[in-house]
Amino acid sequence: MQTSYKADLVVRITKVFNNYKKRDTSINFSAVSVHKLHHTVLSKIDYYTIKAPNTISPEPCEGEIWAIIGDASYEETQSFDGNYFIKKHHVVVVTAEIILSNNPVGFKSFIADTPHFEGIGIATAEKLWQTFGGDIYQILEDKNLSKLLTVKGLGNVSAVSLITGYEKFSYLRYSKFFTEYEIPVPIQKRIYKFKGVTDGSLIEKDGIKFDPDPSLMITENPYSLSIFGMTFNQNDRIAKKHFGIKDGDPRRLIAAVTQCLRKHTSNGHTIAINKQLVKPLKDMLRCNELVSKALAGAYDRRAFIIYPDSGVYQFTPTYIMENVVEKRFLKLHNKGETYNESENDACSSAFQLNSFELEEQQREAVITSVSYAISCITGGAGTGKTTVLNTVLNAYEQMGYNIKAVALSGRAAMRMRQSIQRPCSTIAKFLKEEPIDDIGNNKFLLVIDESSMIDLPTIFKMVIHIDPEVRILFVGDPNQLPPIGAGNILADIVQSRIINNTELNIVKRQGASSGIPEYSKLINQGIVPSKLTTGSITFHETEFEGVVDACVKLYKQAPSDSRIVAPTNALVDKINEECQKVLNPDGKQLAFEIDGQHFFDRFYLDDPVLFTQNNYDAGVQNGSLGKLISVEQTDGQLGIVQMDDFENEEDKFVPLTQILLQSVKAGYAITLHKAQGSQFPKVIIALSAGRNLDRAWLYTAITRAESEIHIVGTRDKLLSAIKNQSNASKRQTYLKELLKSK
Repeated sequence: MQTSYKADLVVRITKVFNNYKKRDTSINFSAVSVHKLHHTVLSKIDYYTIKAPNTISPEPCEGEIWAIIGDASYEETQSFDGNYFIKKHHVVVVTAEIILSNNPVGFKSFIADTPHFEGIGIATAEKLWQTFGGDIYQILEDKNLSKLLTVKGLGNVSAVSLITGYEKFSYLRYSKFFTEYEIPVPIQKRIYKFKGVTDGSLIEKDGIKFDPDPSLMITENPYSLSIFGMTFNQNDRIAKKHFGIKDGDPRRLIAAVTQCLRKHTSNGHTIAINKQLVKPLKDMLRCNELVSKALAGAYDRRAFIIYPDSGVYQFTPTYIMENVVEKRFLKLHNKGETYNESENDACSSAFQLNSFELEEQQREAVITSVSYAISCITGGAGTGKTTVLNTVLNAYEQMGYNIKAVALSGRAAMRMRQSIQRPCSTIAKFLKEEPIDDIGNNKFLLVIDESSMIDLPTIFKMVIHIDPEVRILFVGDPNQLPPIGAGNILADIVQSRIINNTELNIVKRQGASSGIPEYSKLINQGIVPSKLTTGSITFHETEFEGVVDACVKLYKQAPSDSRIVAPTNALVDKINEECQKVLNPDGKQLAFEIDGQHFFDRFYLDDPVLFTQNNYDAGVQNGSLGKLISVEQTDGQLGIVQMDDFENEEDKFVPLTQILLQSVKAGYAITLHKAQGSQFPKVIIALSAGRNLDRAWLYTAITRAESEIHIVGTRDKLLSAIKNQSNASKRQTYLKELLKSK
């Protein structure tokens, strides 16, 4: 029986259950009630599940203290061990406010119990309070490192951890504004990451410097929220409700145009034609006159440009990126061919280092890569790209070049490092390092592997991160899936026929008996193989309702060598759930206790796992794979993951914390985008009913396999995937045209 009441309490959050996905209108978390001053737990039989709107500020996190007012109910139930009764409270929040304690006991709890202050314990927190008292908050707000270092025993690492951890709380002065104007937490988080807001630096506009107070910025132009990812309709509702914006307001009209351009760009395009802007604008504004005014106003404000020759439209940020990239590429290309005695000697020496003689095509690729400041080596599975690349790098080292090798995903970087026997990092790590600039007489080569995965924003960041004299070598397969973001860099380079490219098309590995290279080549050409099952490729004709079970059975045959690849997250989740039931039925469940509350998560000992977000402090990246090898709860960690791919030996084992747990999924099955850049001995390809698969998707999935492929689905779905033209070919990009026009 439930008992209703009005809740007015102070709680410590023990677990956040959802992480602000776009579809969420609320945030749910569990908590225990605590004393309002010293924050000790008041009751060990009362546990709270709290539902709050996703506009509360700041983002709730485990360990934080909040004052909650709301409508509540509770019911009695047996405890975890069955020895006594507990009360489970359910609270729907009316108001919620985070609390920063102004007494020594509460401050110690704040520092020691929240995950923001890594490595800071109760003893250090006590010293801080004894030294500074309540002034400690202002010291952290001011990021006064030198003052913190006056505390005896507090080292530089701990002091920096304090300052970094407090950044979230330094934004509390904006919390009331964000809550009052109904700005969702995902948007708040992006605003807090905005440079001027994070470091307090001044922003210059029209020659005038101003403090980037987000409340002032939003009040001046409510539609600036769209910069941080808010949809036009959501932004429009807030602007009209809270700021009195009218339909014809120029700020509204320009925001509508930029929203259309961003939406078009999010589909992979970098340019648009007139009707691709006008139609969605009409749907937004519902008035032809306003559409005309919007386009004219946005053009006057340089929100987009129009290429006079082709008449295509381009969002100004995209225009800048694509033109900067094109100019760098052409600057390198226009250096022309350089193949003198030193290059010839380097190539000859590199050829001799190989244990076997290269084919003529491969030798040509080596000489071209050495002769030009920018070039490509492309080819499908088994054509010897790695062999050629090794030879190229040997030649460059003979000529005194420093080699910087990168790949987009962690697994691809690890594979590249193993194959070329040289250091290789992820692009994300490369961009966090010091730029390669002012190189003087030093010589550098940047090698980008799996470069079909590189989108326009990424290559733009890389180009401005390196000196104009740094050479660039692209390695990849332009027929694979296009990048997730806008642009199609490698395909545009190859199709322009301006930048030198050597295509390798003679199969050198995965012998004829496997059939994988030949099979993938036919699919890439849109040709249905005469035999759907041949060599190491097996087609399992299965109705869609049987796909999950069939994939699980195939995985069970060789779990350590297998990975299931599926086209949708929904199908991935179904397969993972079934794999856990069938393959790990007796696995010990990940369970942990926080302030007396028992939690059971969706993972089991020995489950393969996938990380879905970057966390550089933990040494994991979006797409990193591993295995859950411990579910024992110890100081601040809930278990241990052994990583499949890692850059340093110390990164092999990753402690699983509450924060990391929010970005972990089971990894028996993964989407193709997560698999791209990786290879597995045995790949099981699940075809789904609804998704309109194309040949690029199927080709990329097949080329993830090292030795064995299983395709599971209906014959009709497989044939339609082979025949469907790649969506990559439908991308509207302008880099190719820019390269050709100069």
